Amino acid sequence: MRVRIIGGGVAGLSLAIALGRRADIDAITVYERETSDTLPRKLGHGLILMANGVAALEEIDAGDVLEGSSALRRTVIQDGDGAPMQTEPMGEVFSATRAAIVEGLRTRLGASTLRLAHRCVEVHLEATHSGRSRVCALSFAGSGREEIAEDELVVDASGWRSPLCAALNPGFSRKSSRVKELVTSTSLPELADRLGDTFVKTVFPERGVAFGMLAPTAERVIGFLQFDSERITQPARGATEGAIRSFLREHLRDAPPLVQHYIEHADLSTAHVWHPVDADLPPLLHCDNAVLIGDAAHPLLPFTSQGVSAALEDSIILADTLGALTDATELPQALEGFAADRAEDVAVYVEQGRAILEDFVGASTPAALPFIDGAVSKLGEHLSLPAPRLPDLFRALDFDGNGVLDRPEVRRALDHLGLSEDLARTFDDLDVDRSGGIDHEELRLGLRSAPKSDSSGLFRLRCKLTPRGIGSLLSVVNCERDGAQRHR
Repeated sequence: MRVRIIGGGVAGLSLAIALGRRADIDAITVYERETSDTLPRKLGHGLILMANGVAALEEIDAGDVLEGSSALRRTVIQDGDGAPMQTEPMGEVFSATRAAIVEGLRTRLGASTLRLAHRCVEVHLEATHSGRSRVCALSFAGSGREEIAEDELVVDASGWRSPLCAALNPGFSRKSSRVKELVTSTSLPELADRLGDTFVKTVFPERGVAFGMLAPTAERVIGFLQFDSERITQPARGATEGAIRSFLREHLRDAPPLVQHYIEHADLSTAHVWHPVDADLPPLLHCDNAVLIGDAAHPLLPFTSQGVSAALEDSIILADTLGALTDATELPQALEGFAADRAEDVAVYVEQGRAILEDFVGASTPAALPFIDGAVSKLGEHLSLPAPRLPDLFRALDFDGNGVLDRPEVRRALDHLGLSEDLARTFDDLDVDRSGGIDHEELRLGLRSAPKSDSSGLFRLRCKLTPRGIGSLLSVVNCERDGAQRHR
């Protein structure tokens, strides 16, 4: 299978790397609209990478792209006088520049895979024999049209203006969020040192204004003003640096000294007014040979701090979905399952982001944290046991082919995983109907549900059943099966 990826940002690059490590792919091409000259200017300011995003980078052996980035260990929400209202630990969270992550991923990917100056302007669909649709061609600005073969997959990771999303969902539009952001970044080593590992957010709920600061490196500080556009008119397009500074001074006139220091010394040539999207997921996220990931599928409100982390989750889970395919004919069903699962997973980010937004625009003192913790992510559950491998695992363990796993068959698996002592309680936990055998649905529900405790047999089993662990177990069990058949 050949995979064509539209978009060379974090989502597209991480997917290409994940596919190379976790799936059997013949060729990968990443199309990026920017050129080598314009790309550095388009990488944006910075981001907060939550624990699930950090885990995803480590899973594709790219954790070191965060070297030089700052750990964020706590959040301080303060009022207009600088008095702390809430202080929260953040765990394994990083503040990073987008450039550091993108450039690090590009280095790992290699130049031969990335095709710059390829802006996809249209995705062409055709009907299949089954009555569904497939992508048959891609059109690029100034580069013509490229046909898509029967055995190729197209992944759109190009952002919320996705041409694939437009093709799959005619007439679908995404509304702009009520809350806008004016984002800047500046080299201020002294202020970066004072911020250290703390994300500081100053709130003025009566005005519909908040100002956040964090230091992604030892020298650079990112400052962002969030404002309710129904109460505050944004700076005019093309506003001068002087006009932007006046805007910040007006709405942060009595902010604490740390904020005032940033406003007076900020490099406002970097200023950008961001119009976040506040929208439900589109009706269709896939067709028979194409799928949406990252912001192309689910642009998230900035309150979540989950945009990049969720895109990295997409990359890992999609790569594992493709890695589990045994035949190209399985692709449509696999994409359907991936899209349905991710729509359910990401709905949590959408709902919680809107809850934080409503909290922000309310007149009372904000109660919600300005981010969604990585603990709500489904990535950890996936890495414990990727859903696409469950049928393979069940078939391999079902030695007699009767459709249920008995105790000797379960013992064989636990022996290989070093969990023999857990046989009794693990079997009983999985055998819900107490029939003496575990069917596929019982195995699926047991291994995908939350274990009763961290010391339970199911918890220990799930920890062993990583993608690599499943592969190793399948290899050993299948060899035993082959040996047994040869001796019959």
